[in-house]
Amino acid sequence: MAVLLLDLLQELISRVLCFLDLPELAILQRTHSGFRQLIQTSQGFQYRFAASLAGVKSNEHSTHTASERLAPLMSREAGWRYMNVDFRKSIPNVKSPGISKLVDGIFFMYNLSKRSIHYCRLPSGPSDNVFLGNNQCRQSADGHWSVSS
Repeated sequence: MAVLLLDLLQELISRVLCFLDLPELAILQRTHSGFRQLIQTSQGFQYRFAASLAGVKSNEHSTHTASERLAPLMSREAGWRYMNVDFRKSIPNVKSPGISKLVDGIFFMYNLSKRSIHYCRLPSGPSDNVFLGNNQCRQSADGHWSVSS
């Protein structure tokens, strides 16, 4: 008597399918409704697809289940999908001949002649303050900046 793959327990089928790459899983779910249902209802497979689309790598040493990792990832992606940024802020211009670089929300200005580094933490929301180094910057109504420590 022949045993078909879909006749096995779903846990065994899932374990076998874990060895497939994501493109192969995408093709497989188009071949049979049983595979489609298994892949679309499995939190583990959904997490793999979502992580791949988001461009994140899964922590192999995580103690969290796939569903515990999927919920924050989907929330993060929904935040990017529906983000409506409608605020603008100006930052003080530190006249610094040299190099400037933006890294992780901080704007660095390197003054090579004086061997100094200035930095400005950029705001992430309309109510955030602008900081130049450890000092808070305030912009007056006429557009001039003042720095308070």
